[in-house]
Amino acid sequence: MLQVFLGPTGIGKTARATSLARSTGAPVVVLDRIQCHPEIATASGRPLAAEVCGTTRIYLDERSVGAGELSAEEGLRRFMDTVGGLELGARDLVIVEGGSVSLCRLWHGSGLFPFERQELQVLGIDDPHRHRGQVLRRVRAMVSPGHNGESIIDEFSRVWRHHAGQRDFIASVCGFDAIVEWCQQAEIPPGDVCSSALSPDQQNQLVIDITNAHCSYARAQSDFFTGMRQEIRPRGRRMPAQRASATSEVNV
Repeated sequence: MLQVFLGPTGIGKTARATSLARSTGAPVVVLDRIQCHPEIATASGRPLAAEVCGTTRIYLDERSVGAGELSAEEGLRRFMDTVGGLELGARDLVIVEGGSVSLCRLWHGSGLFPFERQELQVLGIDDPHRHRGQVLRRVRAMVSPGHNGESIIDEFSRVWRHHAGQRDFIASVCGFDAIVEWCQQAEIPPGDVCSSALSPDQQNQLVIDITNAHCSYARAQSDFFTGMRQEIRPRGRRMPAQRASATSEVNV
């Protein structure tokens, strides 16, 4: 049985998937290309170990930012390998969590979705004002995480300096794109921006800019998933069983 949670950023997919994983012992397959990069865990929304303790999360890869972005085609292949391998292992339940439009578009168009034994939950934005509040709280924690991780600002500056050959990719990541634009307007070199050197007003402006970027992306995700849900018709086809050797499994 495949339990699928799809939806936009900040809607609560990880919380639902993690709760179900804890109660059932089922693994969570993360349908996301950016969370494959541990170096940008804050920007990608990759949860802290404490947030998903007692569960097994399976990422499509574990790769350096320097290796570049995992392509949608390779990501889908790894996803298919993973689910097929878990089916071979006679798992009663596999949980899928994700919001990648590029991966879901390929998956939906592949003829391998939906499955014979699956339950799909598309989480939509019913209340835009409430959703923005949720995103705003999340972004504030990303900008000022305290002892719970690295600030998205410092994370951005670090990878910008260390992976100069991947700056187009870095600038395309939701949240990082807003920081790049803010640096241009503030005439600060992106590699020099530092959270501890920013004034409260500068930090507040970055919070607003990053929140706007996430909400804009969330609207595009929501539109896509709403349309996909309306188009889905049972096809009676199952994903072919394949080995799951291509992915990264994290027990926490």
